[in-house]
This record gives sequence, C-alpha cells and structure tokens, in this order.
Amino acid sequence: MTAPVYSSPRKRQWRRWWLKSIALLALILVLLPVGERIVSWLVSLPAVHLQPYRSSVEIRDVDGMVLRWADPADGERRHWVPLARISPALIQALVAGEDRRFYSHGGVDAAAVFRALWNNTWLGRRTSGGSTLTMQVARLIDPAPRTWAAKIREAFRARQIERQLSKDDILEQYCNRAPWGGRLRGIEAASRHWFGIAAADLSPAQAAMLVAMLPAPSRRSPTGTAANAALLRERRDGILVQLPLTDAVRARALATALPQQAQPFPWLAAHACDAALRDAPPQVSAITLELRWSEQQRLQRMLSGIELPVDGLAVVVADYSGAIRAHLGSRDWQTQPFDAARAQRAAGSTLKPFLYRRAFADGLLAPATPVADRPMHVGGWKPGNEDDHFLGTLPADEALWRSRNPPAVAALVAVGLGEFANELAAVGLPIAVEDYSTALGSSGVSPIALARAYAALARAERTSPATAAVLTALRNRPLAIDRIAPGSVAWKTGTSSQRRDAWCVAITSDRVIVVWTGCQDGRGDPHLRGRDLAREICAVAVVACGSVALR
Repeated sequence: MTAPVYSSPRKRQWRRWWLKSIALLALILVLLPVGERIVSWLVSLPAVHLQPYRSSVEIRDVDGMVLRWADPADGERRHWVPLARISPALIQALVAGEDRRFYSHGGVDAAAVFRALWNNTWLGRRTSGGSTLTMQVARLIDPAPRTWAAKIREAFRARQIERQLSKDDILEQYCNRAPWGGRLRGIEAASRHWFGIAAADLSPAQAAMLVAMLPAPSRRSPTGTAANAALLRERRDGILVQLPLTDAVRARALATALPQQAQPFPWLAAHACDAALRDAPPQVSAITLELRWSEQQRLQRMLSGIELPVDGLAVVVADYSGAIRAHLGSRDWQTQPFDAARAQRAAGSTLKPFLYRRAFADGLLAPATPVADRPMHVGGWKPGNEDDHFLGTLPADEALWRSRNPPAVAALVAVGLGEFANELAAVGLPIAVEDYSTALGSSGVSPIALARAYAALARAERTSPATAAVLTALRNRPLAIDRIAPGSVAWKTGTSSQRRDAWCVAITSDRVIVVWTGCQDGRGDPHLRGRDLAREICAVAVVACGSVALR
C-alpha cells in the first residue's frame, strides 16, 4: 500500500495565494467595465472639449482661390477640416506610424502599454510609448504635466472618448488638434505650410512626412539640421513601406525629396480681404468674396507700370449685377494699407448721368434739346466750368458728355432736389441732396458704391429709353487708348473742386470700371483732372478686363 503524499505548508500557502489572485483578477475584469462606467458618469467628459476650435478665417475668391488665412487672436494658424477633406493617404500614414491597432482597441492598447512598461521599467530607458491616438486626443483637449497620474487620466478619458465618438470622429479630432510646430495646429495648416496645398491633396510621400514629424515637429523639421532631416526621412520611409501602395507608387514616394523650404501663406487682394474681415460676423471660419483673383491679378500687372504724380489710387471692377470682381485700394498695401476704394470722396461730375437720366425720364429734356452753357445765378451762386469757358447753346447729350456745369445745374433745378435724391437712392447712393452743388458732385461717394450705382445704370439700358439715351451719349467719344474701338465704351470723368479728386467711370459690354486718384491727405493737386490722369488709368483697366472691342 502506497503512503499518501502530503504537500508542505509552504506549497499549500502558495497554492491558496495563487487561487485568490486568479479569483481577484477575474473579479476585477468583471467589475472593471461597471466601475469604469460609474466613475465616467461621476466624472463626465464635458462636450465642449470636443467642439471644433475657432479656425483661422479662410478667405477665397469666387472661383475658390485661397486669398488669405486670417489667424485668431492667439496667433495660431489652424483651420478645422472634416475627415472627408483629409487625404486618405494621411489617415493610412497616421495609423501606420502612430497607432497600428487603432481600429481594434477601445482607446487603450493593452499590448502597447505592457510593451512600454517592460521596455521603460526593465530595460531602464524609454524606448517606446503606449499612447494611442485616442489617448493623444485626450491629452490635447485636456493637457496636463506628463506624470503617471496624468497617464492614467488620459487612459480614462480615452475610454470615454471611444464611447462618445466613432473612430472616424476620433481621427478628425486628432488631425485637427495635433500641433505641427511653431504656430501650426492641425493637418490643414501643416499641409499648406509645408506644401502649399490643402490636406485633401496630400500625396503618400507628403502625408508620410507630416506624420513622421510627430510627435516632435521642431526636432524633425525638413528644413532643420542635416541630422534632423535624415531622421525625418528615415521615419518617413519606414511609414511608407507599411502603406498599401503599389510598388511603382511606393518607389516614387521613397525617391521624393523633402521640401527645402516652407510655403508662404497667401496674402492676395489685401484691401478686399481686410474689408471682408471687418464686415464678417463673429465666429465665421470661411468667407467667399465676389472678387475674381485672376481678373484682379491681370489688372494689377497692367497698372504696375503707370507712374502717378499723387499717392492715392483706387480701382474697382464690378459686373452688371454689382458684384465686385476686382478691388484695389492703393498701389501697394504694404506701404498704403488705407483702402481708398471704400473711402468717401467728392464725386465730381460722375453723378451727372443719373441727373440727366431723371430729366430724360421725366420729359424735362431730350438728348437733342438745346441747353445753355452760359453764366447763371442760382441763389447767389454762379456755377462755372473747369476750363473757365462757356460754349453757348448745345444739345443736352453733348452737354452731358462734355460735362458742362451750368446745363447740369439747370437740369437739377428742373428735376428738383428731392427727385434727384430719390434717383440716387434707387441706385444705392443715399446722398442728402441739400443744394444745387450736388449736380457738380460736391457730395461724397466711395468708388465701390459708385461702381454698383453704374452697374445699375448698365442693367437698365435695355428696359429704360432714358438710360439708353444717357449711355449712348457717353459712348460718343473714344477713351484714351487707340486700341479700344470707338463706341464700345461708355465713360464719364469727374473732378472735384480744387482738384482734390479725379475720377473716371467706364462701362464695357459686361464690366463697370471705376478709377479714383488723388492725394491721401485730401489736398488738391494741379495734376488731378479726371479727363486726363484718371481717364488714362481707366483705359488701361478697361483693356485689362478684356471685355471691350479692340482694334
């Protein structure tokens, strides 16, 4: 008979401890989800943490061309974009480079955590981290010093985020919140800074480089030291080999050089963008202008060679709807940021077409009606002409295009101050017509407002005989450039008193061009005559717009 085998007391104690440990671990595993949810309910994640931030304001032209990024008050360059506007190559590179098990874990990657603990504890050095993309989002929305307690909080917040957001939403949060060095936050700002393109257009090589810069973009900059650039390229290539690319695409991506310099953020149509930002409602993140940059660029190029004897210039181009397609507030924003296109300046004779239209429409005048260009008295005032001469009797339409003052004042007397005020208000010029000097443009208008008023005049030509008569009169003489076919442009000049302002307005087949020039400080200058300086500039602008018959 075999004797029974009794285990030693030490072995029995070890066995009991082992069984209790297994039972405790099983209990923790069972209760952990319940306890986590209870704590999560008690310490909820504020929804405001996951709301998109206030972006840099992106201003585009009517064709979608980016004209400017205007940064928020804190100076960061950032623009929140939905995941659908981020290149799939960037998402693939991000998961490959930062969190390969992103789609399978619930916010905390246990395998990565144990690997990090083993490496960092047993090997005595930090060789890897255990943060998932979701944990990084938690740290970005609720930053704290890098401690073990903060790490535990990140893991807890990551679990909360995973329950509230989809994986795509988490990726959108990370891509828009991650810092890319300096003032750059988010993938859209980084993409435009390094490559001058939108995040939607990133190639695999570009996407891999931006991911390779994380989490230390200042130490892995492509324009940093040779060692930093080499480290960046090595990590970029390591990411590229993990992406699902064809051999040919991967080979081209691996052969792509790193950018040698950053791309400047756009700063185009500066006065128009300034005006848009001043007029925009709070919290707006995108503005689309009526302006067409290709048209403005051509205009700026053609005007760059014109020498001006004064320091003030504004050129506005509108289509017949009144939409402003080009907006120049000065020769150069850097030296003259003041926007003369929005400034009120004395209109000179540019208001006379509206006065004659009212007189024609009311039957007070007709184009062939004889009018007197002679000395006259109106309430003790004696209006004269700029050339100090009088032409005697001439047809009303000729008096208009020759811009004779006494006939215009007589027309205003006939029309009446109130009726002329209504005429101007109907085209967007709410001018208080208080005396007869308004016929000669003593009131202030801005070039933009005047462009829209003349656009209304152009729209009415087909339906209003009075308007057609006015514009026919204004087409009777050629503009200043021989290339412009006679009769293809209706135009009107204007000069304010003491030659403070010189104007020219032109109407082509589909554009209205307004030119103002003068001294920024408002003083007069002998060079300022609408029929000379402003007309020459206007003729160049007409050709630049390309909407006029040439010969």
